[in-house]
Amino acid sequence: MTTRGQAGQAAFRTARADTATRAPILLAGLALASLGAAASPPAHAQSAAPGAAVVLSPVMVEGQADSAEATARRRLEAIPGGTALVAEEDLAGKANVTVSDALSGVPGVVVQNFFGGNDQPRIQIRGSGLQQNPVERGILALQNGLPLNRADGSYIVGLANPRQAEFTEIYRGYTANRLGASMLGGAINVISPTGSSAPGYRLGVEGGSFGQFNTALQAGGSAGHLDGLVQVQRSQRDGYRDYNSSERTGFDANVGAVLSDTVTTRFFAGYTDLSFDVAGPLTRQLLESNPKAVYTGPRVVNGVATNPGPNVVRDRPEREAKQFRIGNRTTATFGAQPAGRGAGLHPHRRHVPLPDLLGHPQDGGWRRHRRRALRLQP
Repeated sequence: MTTRGQAGQAAFRTARADTATRAPILLAGLALASLGAAASPPAHAQSAAPGAAVVLSPVMVEGQADSAEATARRRLEAIPGGTALVAEEDLAGKANVTVSDALSGVPGVVVQNFFGGNDQPRIQIRGSGLQQNPVERGILALQNGLPLNRADGSYIVGLANPRQAEFTEIYRGYTANRLGASMLGGAINVISPTGSSAPGYRLGVEGGSFGQFNTALQAGGSAGHLDGLVQVQRSQRDGYRDYNSSERTGFDANVGAVLSDTVTTRFFAGYTDLSFDVAGPLTRQLLESNPKAVYTGPRVVNGVATNPGPNVVRDRPEREAKQFRIGNRTTATFGAQPAGRGAGLHPHRRHVPLPDLLGHPQDGGWRRHRRRALRLQP
């Protein structure tokens, strides 16, 4: 036999030996598996009898609804245009929050303070509002979606108080069309807190230089589908210049109700009493030598009047305005309404009497202008 044949027989004998060795091990494993299957209970598919109800364990999903600010921010971000939102926390840490403070950091909005820094700034958006004497124009001013403008489109910026706002919406240009604005500049909408968004009590007292003293009280709460909030604010200031005082008293209240999953309603009431002195301009020379002074009127040199007026010491120019607001806003939503989309119905009514007094100098004397406006808006 050849060497190759002997090697083949040896390999065959080795394979038979390995198979004989593994056979008892495999048989023992099969026996153990059979015993385990016999010991375990039979498995049956779960099924209910025809017509029987299957009761599942309850699953609880808890969450927190978005705040009014978060909802408004998403809605503004979805608008293809220039919009901005100024929240209450953006103004935190400022002792004396003014309209200028609230809008000075908004892109596309130009704010110029009035004489002496009273809270009566001139607001310009996209070139609107350049001619503003004695009232402002070019922007739709709203509070809680209800216009502050009078029937002729004019408004008094000091009637809006950012201290009493939860947040402020700014719409530049055509983006304000959704609010019904027909103004070139756009719209500014001051949103008040509600009893649901700001429950509890809040008392604030502020003081500062030049006779600045502010007090504010806020109380709100909710019960079931109802909520309500009341705000009272009083501020006064002697001013930096000799004739530069201002006073403001404000009251705002709102009560809301959730009528159904798609219908909500809210009633608003407010009163504002605003007055301030008009210190007038100064010459550059007087501004550098005595910036606190007020001017004593034009000087006649060789029959020609020079330097600016008015004669503040003699004429004592001032402004007083009062506004009482009452309105209702009901919202009905149909279908899904993601941010910036969906169908909605927003009827509202507003009653705004607005007496306005503006005193200013005239040649040889002093004149008072009184404007009274009563606007009913369906």
